[in-house]
Amino acid sequence: MGRESQTLTVLRELSHSHADIRVDPRGGTASDRRRTDVDTYLRQQRQILNKGLADLSRLAAAGDLNDVELTGAGFTVTPHKALFPDIAKSLKAKIESRLPAIRITDLLLEVDARTGFSNAFSHLCSCRAADNKLALLTAILADGINLGLTRMAAVSPGITMRQLVWAHD
Repeated sequence: MGRESQTLTVLRELSHSHADIRVDPRGGTASDRRRTDVDTYLRQQRQILNKGLADLSRLAAAGDLNDVELTGAGFTVTPHKALFPDIAKSLKAKIESRLPAIRITDLLLEVDARTGFSNAFSHLCSCRAADNKLALLTAILADGINLGLTRMAAVSPGITMRQLVWAHD
């Protein structure tokens, strides 16, 4: 059994053995009260959602939705250009000129050295920690930017597809 499975098992056992059986002065257990609180919360959220949808329908029927075009096939929302003041553009250029150019994987390695982030990952089958942190972080980056392991291996010098696949598992 892997470390994660053992941890989940222990947590389940603890939660069952320490179930809240205190009696609420209003009757029932604290668990019953929490259930009622959840039901009340969900009912209130449904009411808010239904009111918002009713308002949206009313505005759509009246043609009062700004920058939204309704058609029989659906709707289109007019995109807005980002407001980027000229002063911000000049500050951006000044700031970028002072920052060193750095590869994202180098930044991830530096953050990992300070936080131990990569220690939270282990191989799916063997439960071993990654020997090659660069491969692990590159695989995480490939997932994060939706690049895929094959393309990431092609653009990552010193990292092979095999290393990425092992780290990904």
